[in-house]
Amino acid sequence: MVKPLCLSIHSKHQGNQKKKSTAKLKNPKKISPKMNKSVFCILITLILYSCSRATAAFTSLVLPVCKKISQTDPNNVSYESCVAILGSDPRSSTSTAPQLARISFELGISRAKDITSTIEKLLKTSGSDPAARNALKYCSGVYSGVPGELDASLEAIKDEAFDTANERVSAAVKATTACKDGMKEETGKIAPLKQEINEFNQLCAISIGFIKLLRIIN
Repeated sequence: MVKPLCLSIHSKHQGNQKKKSTAKLKNPKKISPKMNKSVFCILITLILYSCSRATAAFTSLVLPVCKKISQTDPNNVSYESCVAILGSDPRSSTSTAPQLARISFELGISRAKDITSTIEKLLKTSGSDPAARNALKYCSGVYSGVPGELDASLEAIKDEAFDTANERVSAAVKATTACKDGMKEETGKIAPLKQEINEFNQLCAISIGFIKLLRIIN
């Protein structure tokens, strides 16, 4: 009689354990409302932070300024490119028109230096092709002088000498256009420069647009 009793007790114990386990599964612990609120706030903060730079252009003068500049010179300035270029700088969200003009010039100077660096790399890999090397050397000389021209234009803007400012940027554009024309026959060998030069020309066109705009508002 002892053995059956032990088995009975063991069976009851196992049954109770199964009931407790089932009860736990049927009644999982609920997440605290406070925890839900905290997680939600963290997610919102992360989303806003990640979007802040992308929306900078839409909370500043970038949109109206780019609209005006692109309307004034539609052949050389794309509205979308203008917004993308100026909006890429975090300072644009709180900048005035003169400050946005400075940003466009600084971006142009930076791009000219990038192009010079790319040219130097291409010279090292262009081999003995005389035509390609001559084109690259000419362009290297052109772009090495561009930062100085754009700096001088910025100084002229400070003095409200807008004609001088326009002449300086126009001189840089003319020289870089000659460089671009000289590379047409060597497109395959110096293709990496194409995109950088197009972006630089767009920046110069935007800078000239700012000169015209600042002349009006000053």
